[in-house]
Amino acid sequence: MSEISEKPKKSPKGIFQLLAEVTDLDSFTKEERDEYELAMKRHNETNDLLAKMKAEAREEGILIGKRKGEEKIARTLKASGVPTPTIQAATGLTIEEIEQL
Repeated sequence: MSEISEKPKKSPKGIFQLLAEVTDLDSFTKEERDEYELAMKRHNETNDLLAKMKAEAREEGILIGKRKGEEKIARTLKASGVPTPTIQAATGLTIEEIEQL
Protein backbone atom coordinates (compact mmCIF):
# COMPACT_ATOMS: atom_id res chain seq x y z
CA MET A 1 0.00 0.00 0.00
CA SER A 2 1.39 3.43 -0.91
CA GLU A 3 1.84 6.21 1.65
CA ILE A 4 0.54 9.75 1.58
CA SER A 5 3.51 12.10 1.73
CA GLU A 6 1.69 15.22 2.86
CA LYS A 7 -1.42 16.08 4.80
CA PRO A 8 -4.36 16.40 2.41
CA LYS A 9 -6.32 19.64 2.30
CA LYS A 10 -9.68 19.49 4.03
CA SER A 11 -12.07 17.65 1.79
CA PRO A 12 -15.73 18.71 1.67
CA LYS A 13 -16.54 15.11 0.83
CA GLY A 14 -15.20 13.76 4.10
CA ILE A 15 -12.16 11.74 4.98
CA PHE A 16 -13.50 8.35 3.94
CA GLN A 17 -14.44 9.50 0.46
CA LEU A 18 -11.06 11.19 0.10
CA LEU A 19 -9.32 8.00 1.16
CA ALA A 20 -11.34 6.00 -1.35
CA GLU A 21 -10.21 8.35 -4.10
CA VAL A 22 -6.50 8.21 -3.24
CA THR A 23 -6.32 4.56 -2.22
CA ASP A 24 -6.04 1.61 -4.55
CA LEU A 25 -8.65 -0.65 -2.96
CA ASP A 26 -7.58 -3.54 -5.19
CA SER A 27 -4.26 -3.68 -3.34
CA PHE A 28 -6.00 -4.34 0.00
CA THR A 29 -5.96 -7.75 1.55
CA LYS A 30 -9.36 -9.31 2.18
CA GLU A 31 -9.11 -8.33 5.86
CA GLU A 32 -8.14 -4.74 5.02
CA ARG A 33 -10.97 -4.46 2.50
CA ASP A 34 -13.50 -5.88 5.01
CA GLU A 35 -12.27 -3.46 7.67
CA TYR A 36 -12.46 -0.53 5.24
CA GLU A 37 -15.96 -1.46 4.08
CA LEU A 38 -17.14 -1.82 7.68
CA ALA A 39 -15.70 1.60 8.51
CA MET A 40 -17.44 3.10 5.46
CA LYS A 41 -20.73 1.45 6.45
CA ARG A 42 -20.48 2.80 10.00
CA HIS A 43 -19.54 6.24 8.72
CA ASN A 44 -22.54 6.33 6.37
CA GLU A 45 -24.90 5.03 9.07
CA THR A 46 -23.66 7.71 11.47
CA ASN A 47 -24.17 10.44 8.86
CA ASP A 48 -27.67 9.15 8.11
CA LEU A 49 -28.54 9.08 11.81
CA LEU A 50 -27.21 12.60 12.36
CA ALA A 51 -29.22 13.90 9.40
CA LYS A 52 -32.36 12.26 10.76
CA MET A 53 -31.76 13.67 14.25
CA LYS A 54 -31.16 17.14 12.80
CA ALA A 55 -34.43 17.00 10.85
CA GLU A 56 -36.32 15.83 13.93
CA ALA A 57 -34.77 18.57 16.07
CA ARG A 58 -35.68 21.18 13.46
CA GLU A 59 -39.28 19.94 13.36
CA GLU A 60 -39.47 19.96 17.15
CA GLY A 61 -38.12 23.52 17.22
CA ILE A 62 -40.74 24.62 14.72
CA LEU A 63 -43.50 23.07 16.84
CA ILE A 64 -42.17 24.71 20.02
CA GLY A 65 -42.01 28.09 18.28
CA LYS A 66 -45.53 27.70 16.95
CA ARG A 67 -46.80 26.79 20.41
CA LYS A 68 -45.10 29.80 22.00
CA GLY A 69 -46.65 32.04 19.34
CA GLU A 70 -50.11 30.65 20.05
CA GLU A 71 -49.62 31.22 23.77
CA LYS A 72 -48.44 34.80 23.19
CA ILE A 73 -51.49 35.54 21.05
CA ALA A 74 -53.75 33.95 23.66
CA ARG A 75 -52.20 36.06 26.45
CA THR A 76 -52.67 39.23 24.42
CA LEU A 77 -56.28 38.39 23.58
CA LYS A 78 -57.00 37.39 27.18
CA ALA A 79 -55.50 40.65 28.48
CA SER A 80 -57.71 42.53 26.01
CA GLY A 81 -60.81 40.87 27.44
CA VAL A 82 -61.55 38.58 24.51
CA PRO A 83 -63.81 35.68 25.60
CA THR A 84 -62.05 32.34 26.16
CA PRO A 85 -64.03 30.47 23.45
CA THR A 86 -62.93 33.07 20.90
CA ILE A 87 -59.31 32.73 22.02
CA GLN A 88 -59.64 28.98 21.75
CA ALA A 89 -60.94 29.25 18.19
CA ALA A 90 -58.17 31.69 17.23
CA THR A 91 -55.25 29.77 18.75
CA GLY A 92 -56.26 26.11 18.95
CA LEU A 93 -55.39 26.04 22.65
CA THR A 94 -57.72 24.27 25.06
CA ILE A 95 -59.81 26.24 27.54
CA GLU A 96 -57.67 24.84 30.37
CA GLU A 97 -54.48 25.98 28.65
CA ILE A 98 -55.89 29.46 28.13
CA GLU A 99 -57.03 29.72 31.75
CA GLN A 100 -53.51 28.80 32.93
CA LEU A 101 -51.94 31.72 31.02
